[in-house]
Amino acid sequence: MKSILLLLMGISTLAAISAAEPIEGDQTEPLTWLDVAEQFFEDGLYNQSLQILDGEMTEEGSLPQAWLLKGRILMILGRMDEALSAFNQSIEQDNTLSEAWNSKGVLLAQGRQLEASLACFENATRLDPDFKDAWNNQGLALYYLGRPDDAIICLDRALALDQDDANTWTNMGLAKFSLGRREEAIESFEKALLLDPGQEKAKEYKQKALQLMA
Repeated sequence: MKSILLLLMGISTLAAISAAEPIEGDQTEPLTWLDVAEQFFEDGLYNQSLQILDGEMTEEGSLPQAWLLKGRILMILGRMDEALSAFNQSIEQDNTLSEAWNSKGVLLAQGRQLEASLACFENATRLDPDFKDAWNNQGLALYYLGRPDDAIICLDRALALDQDDANTWTNMGLAKFSLGRREEAIESFEKALLLDPGQEKAKEYKQKALQLMA
């Protein structure tokens, strides 16, 4: 997520700014309530963002992006049932929104609903073939479902889009390790650790692979 610096002001002040007309000669469009909510979210001010959304959204008339943002916030706050409902609302209003499918898949995966999460990731990558995070998530779901060969295909797609993602390299190593391809797994773990020395799974499984090869 991109970080957006925002001077913290009261909600009422921000609402007034979002509704204001542009200054004469200023071509910058005024902030909408959704813009402000997104800015609070990017700064980690989840309760403030949620307060704006709750004050502006209606059950039927809100943008799918607003439901998506609300779901992400609720998920971070641990309110999983409400988050799932928000993601479903987003998808109901626009079932082509790949980010909503991916976010729903992440939530379901955290609840160990792996088959359902996989279906969500498949929808996300079908709608947006360049969605690197969804390819990575799809690969990880396949790995946990005992389908490492299929996982590698998805992880290859993710790496083709971004060679510098340490998480994807770790997941690739796990899939190859499970297939007994230990040298290749070690190479993947080493790439992950080069990018991010804090990848604990990569450290752990690299050591296991080395021990098995000794």
